[in-house]
Amino acid sequence: MLSVPQERQCKREGCPNSFPLAPGKRGRPQEFCSEQCSQIHFIGALDEDVRKAQQRARKYQSNLRRREFLAGMEAAFLGLLLEKWPQGKTAQHEAAWNELRDIRHLLWLSPDPHAAIARARATALQEQLAPLISKDRTAARIWIYCEEIKRDADVAGESEGALSQEEAQVITIKQLWDRQRDHLNFAYALLSHAHLDRIRLDRNPGETQHADRAKHRILAALDVLTGPCYKQDKAVVNILRHLATLMRFRLEAFYYKDESAAKQTLAELWQLAEQINERIHSPRTFVETLREEAGYRHREFDESTHLLNEANARFQKLDTRPIPAQLSLMRPQLEILRVRRDPRLNTEVMTYLDLLQQHPSAYNLNQLRKLLRACGADPAEIEKIGPYVPTIYTTPIMTYLYYEDFSLRREGML
Repeated sequence: MLSVPQERQCKREGCPNSFPLAPGKRGRPQEFCSEQCSQIHFIGALDEDVRKAQQRARKYQSNLRRREFLAGMEAAFLGLLLEKWPQGKTAQHEAAWNELRDIRHLLWLSPDPHAAIARARATALQEQLAPLISKDRTAARIWIYCEEIKRDADVAGESEGALSQEEAQVITIKQLWDRQRDHLNFAYALLSHAHLDRIRLDRNPGETQHADRAKHRILAALDVLTGPCYKQDKAVVNILRHLATLMRFRLEAFYYKDESAAKQTLAELWQLAEQINERIHSPRTFVETLREEAGYRHREFDESTHLLNEANARFQKLDTRPIPAQLSLMRPQLEILRVRRDPRLNTEVMTYLDLLQQHPSAYNLNQLRKLLRACGADPAEIEKIGPYVPTIYTTPIMTYLYYEDFSLRREGML
């Protein structure tokens, strides 16, 4: 009588895979279905005291105002345990950080043709760090940053299948940062997920659940940034708050069309930009805010043109002017030209397409399609834009990540 081999469930939380029972390394029972699952599991290993402190902090955050949360004696005790940022870096750490920055620069230049090289180098770096991640928090964080690079360079296309594949990677990274109790990066992962919802919303404007999910994740990120992140670098926390508020503003102004909420959120954007620039020199935050107000007031031609001219003047003074930021800054100009039925619109659209070819992404392509639909363009002609762009990456990363000063601050390097 044939015996059925026994199977064991993978030990990693959330993994649905099982595998036949067999001895693992050094004769120990195998616990994980793959080396990847093993690494992800051990990255999440934390001191029980830190885990309990985090749970209690979240309870306090949900029940108390932030002032009460910070004032209590218990909060003062928890503040010592909430975050574990790297205290010192070895030569190996520095080499890994430098390699990470070099890999990211490839994607900053353009995901195509650098995507395959970036994936290969990120995987190789992870293999070097794998023996350290269960006991070295800095190595674990760099390992997860490599996962972000693979997320951004791995999935191409606009189909629902591509979006679902991308979302699976977004969720994995969000879980990894959550298990690390890295509140700052967890908030950024929430915003990445919200941005992916926006990509879906632009593809399917009538499906309101995408807008609602994006808003829910944005508000959750803001809760994290104004609560558990209070001990982090105030400048980078406010930059992320500015980004989250900007994303909320776009939903309120252009999707929900809630004029009262949009005006209030726009005032918050300006306030955050000023607070950031009181601490650090960040003309980029003013560029982003000017651009958003210009887009919102596109029917007030003189005022919106003045705002956009100021945004462009500030942008030209930046040391780095990444293509995604150029595309983002062009869109209000295209909208103004559309409203005025200006014949220069066709020329500007071709300029936008030329930039999009250099740095293709589903989000920026869909924004152009939305504009052309508003112009009354032939739907068949609109769909032909996709093949004009060689490879469309589904990456949910936002313009902010292409600015090196923000990336370094987010990683705790400055």
